[in-house]
Amino acid sequence: MAFFSFIFELSLYSYIIFASLLLVIISICTGICICYCCCCKSTDPSAVSENEEILPLLKRKRKVLGKLTYGIAYTYATARIELIVMGIRDLNVEAAGKDPNTYIIAKIEHSGKQYISNVVTKTCSPLYNFAVEFYCPLEYLKNNRINVTVYSFKRIHRNIPLAECKVSLDEDRLQGVFTIDLRTYVPRDSAYKGEICLMLRYQTLRKKLSIGVLECKNLPKMNLDGTTDSYAKVKVKLKKHVIFKEKTAVKKKSRNPLYNETFKFEISPTNLSLVTIVVEVKESVTIGRGAPIGSIKLGFLEADNERLENHFNQMIAQARSPVTMWHELLPK
Repeated sequence: MAFFSFIFELSLYSYIIFASLLLVIISICTGICICYCCCCKSTDPSAVSENEEILPLLKRKRKVLGKLTYGIAYTYATARIELIVMGIRDLNVEAAGKDPNTYIIAKIEHSGKQYISNVVTKTCSPLYNFAVEFYCPLEYLKNNRINVTVYSFKRIHRNIPLAECKVSLDEDRLQGVFTIDLRTYVPRDSAYKGEICLMLRYQTLRKKLSIGVLECKNLPKMNLDGTTDSYAKVKVKLKKHVIFKEKTAVKKKSRNPLYNETFKFEISPTNLSLVTIVVEVKESVTIGRGAPIGSIKLGFLEADNERLENHFNQMIAQARSPVTMWHELLPK
């Protein structure tokens, strides 16, 4: 009996030891499985590819509407950029219709000079072969780009900007042929154009309307060096006909020019209610007409906003006394 009791106790101890070992093995295996699953989850190719697909969607702000191909060459001796816009592939814009008529405008940033191509009709893959040349010194290249905007040509209605891209002027992209994305055009009509200070005065007995263009401030950068060469043009319209026009001298390399010029026009009191004053601020260019920066209109018949209308009304109410106000320039 003692022998069997000893065997029973030995067997009981063996079972306890065996069960303990089994629990340890199960715990180790479970830990290995958990680690393996975690590692597999973090390195799963499908998970990585899914992230790669989601991230561009989160970062994308504007839709790609086609591909534009261009060639560029920079001549260091003359500081000239030669740009050839060859064409567009697969233009996809709903506003343009199925077979759009398009043209492009190329303009270097911080400059008023722009070039317009010929119209290419009834195709979503137009070939322009449009060659232009810009002057840009080497020290201004890094801070500049060439804006290329695609427009839909309408014979009756106003032409609509469809898409745009910015041609880089980095050193590694100054020679060769490149293809870049065309993206949705972002309207800039609401951009701040600066402010202008005007003086108005009407002398009833002398029948004299005086318009003083005093100064501007915070004009946009139009030159390569971040300044602006500007002048102001004043037009007086009787109903829809321009009866007088004058312009100030050009003020170079200033975003806050002081003009201090006054123009006087003879207007009878009976016609004063039919008068509209148009003041345009323009960028001075060497060849051609000045590039518009902004403008304002004042008068009974036409006024761009309530403040401009009040300025004109105060001029009449305070006869013989000059009325001076600041006005925000509006995109033309």
